[in-house]
Amino acid sequence: MPWRGVIYWNYAHHFEDERNTHQDSAFLMEQIELREALADARDSQDPFAALSAIVERIGVRLGALDTELGAALTQDGISIPALTAIQRMQFFRKLAHEAEELEADLEDGI
Repeated sequence: MPWRGVIYWNYAHHFEDERNTHQDSAFLMEQIELREALADARDSQDPFAALSAIVERIGVRLGALDTELGAALTQDGISIPALTAIQRMQFFRKLAHEAEELEADLEDGI
């Protein structure tokens, strides 16, 4: 939905940088696991399969966060849950970009 994209960009400035994405330990652990998986993908036996699994996981999380954001935006104003969803979406979009860059590097190396 395009309106979510507009809201995402309008309120993304509330966060100075991605270091604020560690509000809870579960999300912090997820960030660490995904970053490690991305780093390990290049050297795995099948780097494209490893990368595909990571990209799929990112897509699932972005979909869930989009749903969370939509629910949070039905409230009056921009709520903390909405800002949290936006902040987490920023992390996953950046990670998706890094995964795309790794895929391009892998394809160039073939």
